[in-house]
Amino acid sequence: MKPPFSARCPNPAEHNAWSRAARDAGHSGSALLDLTLSNPTRALLDRPLDPMCSAFMKSVRGAYSPHPQGDENAREAISTYHRDTHGVRVAPRFVQLVAGTSQGYSFLFKLLTEPGDAVLVPSPGYPLFEHLLRLEGLRAISYPLSVDTHWQIDFESLRARLQPRTKAMIVVNPGNPTGTYLDRSSWDAISTFCRSHALTLISDEVFADYPLSTGNPAEGGYIPAARGLSDAVPAFTLSGLSKVLGLPQLKLSWILIHGSPEHREEARRRLEFIADLYLGISAPVERALARLMDARALFQAPIHSRVRSNNDALESMIDRTAGLSLLPADAGWARIIRLPRVASEEALVLDLLKHARLLFHPGHFFDFDREAFIVTSLLIPPDHLRDGIGRLNHRARLWMKGVRAG
Repeated sequence: MKPPFSARCPNPAEHNAWSRAARDAGHSGSALLDLTLSNPTRALLDRPLDPMCSAFMKSVRGAYSPHPQGDENAREAISTYHRDTHGVRVAPRFVQLVAGTSQGYSFLFKLLTEPGDAVLVPSPGYPLFEHLLRLEGLRAISYPLSVDTHWQIDFESLRARLQPRTKAMIVVNPGNPTGTYLDRSSWDAISTFCRSHALTLISDEVFADYPLSTGNPAEGGYIPAARGLSDAVPAFTLSGLSKVLGLPQLKLSWILIHGSPEHREEARRRLEFIADLYLGISAPVERALARLMDARALFQAPIHSRVRSNNDALESMIDRTAGLSLLPADAGWARIIRLPRVASEEALVLDLLKHARLLFHPGHFFDFDREAFIVTSLLIPPDHLRDGIGRLNHRARLWMKGVRAG
């Protein structure tokens, strides 16, 4: 008898050629240089332990008295952070704590949609949305981002892909892996589009604190959804400690509620009801949050230093004479590298695995609509990046000389 598993959950044992090759390469004898790392706890960063230890020593005391929206002091700290760092004023009342941004998406999909509805998601983009939507019985409709000197939403294609049961639009600001901030003209167009089609906007802004140039993020082109949208557009912002403090193990994120007063209050009450069914937030993490956020500059400093120095090294090292080039980026922990079209993207990525012992994420992992691209992490140790780009340059020169990939 065939087990009655839901079609919403794919078979995790299924692998594509890249994932099979990456798995096999990791099991072979010679060392594999992994340039896909996105976990700051494995990036060999010099992290401050004293603020974390102090915050948690004071947080474990007291009775467990959960609130569906999250601890009031924690929500106050998040409200203060967005006000002081990004000029966004959201009352703690309209902050909902969740156990990670994935749970935040899950709550919002429950709030906004019925089974069979559709949500617009950016392409290229992180391959999380389609799986989360599928698990909720929803459909993902990808909309294209085009790039010249800057990544932009292709609104003509976006309108053409809109379907009758589309309920929401997701934007990622700055993009992942594209790394581009949404500019003023993009926000104006998004506001008009969402109002015209009665769509709710979900803005994922987890990488907002990490511009690749020095200076205040607010001065680097970052415009939060709360300042980019009209109040007539119902909207939500997602962020969390995984990126803001580089502490994914704490599993605490949040949803900011925007829009008209009526929408904000109705959304707040309904999100509180959903959250009350789960109560997934760790009380010690909630209680430690205010102290951790006070020390966020200490947590962010090594990440800022790492990604900016790696980005500068990448810009200077990439061998453009070998057909390699970098796509533009404003912020984040990754860069996109265009490969010479001497073979298919799959063949080139597998060639890098086999002959250069390099593991990059291929462009198709992020739903690029053309070839050939790879994505490198900027969070990896600097010597790993230099070694990896040196090997990539060498292999690309061989391709350009006619050595077949494979």
